[in-house]
Amino acid sequence: MMFRSFFVPRSFTILVVAMNALLNVNAVGQEPKPTISVKGEAEMSLLADEIVIHASIESRAKTAADACKDNREKSRLLLDFLKSWSIDEKQIRTDLLSIDPIDPAPVSTKGMGGSKSQAKDDLFGDASGEGNTLAPRPRTIGYTAFRNFAIVVKDLTKFEEIYQGIVENGINRVDNVEYRSSHENEHREKLRQQAVRVAKTRAQATAHELGATLSAIKSISNVSGRLINPGSRGVLSGRGGMGGGYGDLFDSNEESTRDGQITLQSSVDVVFYLGNTDLKE
Repeated sequence: MMFRSFFVPRSFTILVVAMNALLNVNAVGQEPKPTISVKGEAEMSLLADEIVIHASIESRAKTAADACKDNREKSRLLLDFLKSWSIDEKQIRTDLLSIDPIDPAPVSTKGMGGSKSQAKDDLFGDASGEGNTLAPRPRTIGYTAFRNFAIVVKDLTKFEEIYQGIVENGINRVDNVEYRSSHENEHREKLRQQAVRVAKTRAQATAHELGATLSAIKSISNVSGRLINPGSRGVLSGRGGMGGGYGDLFDSNEESTRDGQITLQSSVDVVFYLGNTDLKE
């Protein structure tokens, strides 16, 4: 096998390096191309055809086994109720059962010869803390078992009875009630395209006033879309508590559960390069 070697004159190498350096200087020295940045926004309203109830069942007992048993029984009762109202399994999303220990509430000893806090119940170790390097730990006095549910109601005319029924059949916390449209996804893409068209129209109008033109797109960013929901009403408060109730959900604005409107919004930031930017008298 034969190898051929080529001799490159030193003067040629220096010439190439010098040309590259000259090109880099010119590139750095160039004035930046003028640009215009605009925001395009679009919005539309849809008639809600679904209501999603985000709720949970919480059970408390002295032992974890009893808390889990109570939660399973209430969950079964809830699912039987939903089935009786023709709520399909696909319309119910549930999480795995979660278990948390319940610790006793601390009691302040301030004014009683010290400023430390102790638990109401018995403590592990020496309650006085003498001879201990670690603070005393409260003994667990019970357990909480809870399971989250998301229930989709497609027949809005049945919403009030279903809402009331789930509370009577195990649900003891409702975090949120939201309107939703099953056609949201197909409208979101149309809305994004409309936002881009709005941005282009705004940029063209501004450039025209300056006697310039749009030459190219530099960047498109911050493409976002969001859902504005009318909000939830009649929500039960706090785990294990039923503050407020749900009476106000049915006493006023009766048509709201059937005629709920949701609003979709989309926005986009577009930066255009400008052409013909020489201002003339």
